[in-house]
Formats: sequence, structure tokens, C-alpha cells
Amino acid sequence: MRKKRAKKTTTGGKKIVSKAAYVRSFPVVMPAKEVVANAKSQGVQLTDAYVYNVRATSRAGQKSSNDSATKDKPKRLTLKTKRRAEDRLLAVATELGLARAIAVLQAEHERS
Repeated sequence: MRKKRAKKTTTGGKKIVSKAAYVRSFPVVMPAKEVVANAKSQGVQLTDAYVYNVRATSRAGQKSSNDSATKDKPKRLTLKTKRRAEDRLLAVATELGLARAIAVLQAEHERS
């Protein structure tokens, strides 16, 4: 299914701007009704729902860009998985840190 594209509008008679860009040009704290009223005075037809939709989409994009920093971290293996013993050992080492995991294993070995 083909997506609908936002119509380009003029702001001030010079520049052609998309409706979404027009909405994003206002502060997020400005109520949607004020954005719609301002757009109407500029000759741009918007609805409250459209303003809410554009703002929600913008926020969703911001969250995903912040998640890129967490993607660099190594994945944690959980102890809930039913894998080989080595995988569980790696999960513990990841959770505790390698140096602490080695110290725990050595202490257990000495105790045995």
C-alpha cells in the first residue's frame, strides 16, 4: 500500500515547506489548537489530530536515535536459557564482570 505524502505548503509566500515540517517548527509545549490556528492564518489546513500524530512520530524517532548508544553494548546472556554450561558461564561472567567471575571461580576451586 502506498503511503500518502504530506502536501507542501508555503509559509510567508516564499519557501515551500511540508506540513510536518511546519508543525515541527513550533515548540512542543505549544498546544495543538494554537498550531492549527496559526496554520489557518497562514493558509495551511491542519487538524489537531495531525499535529498530535506528527509530534508523536517525532518523539518516536528521538527515542530510537538514543537507543543507538545502547546497541554498542554487548548482549547479555540470561541464566534462564537452557544452553550449554559454557553459555551459562559466559552469562555469569558478563553479569559479574570477567575479573570478579574468575575470582569467584578460583575461590570455589580452592574451597573444594
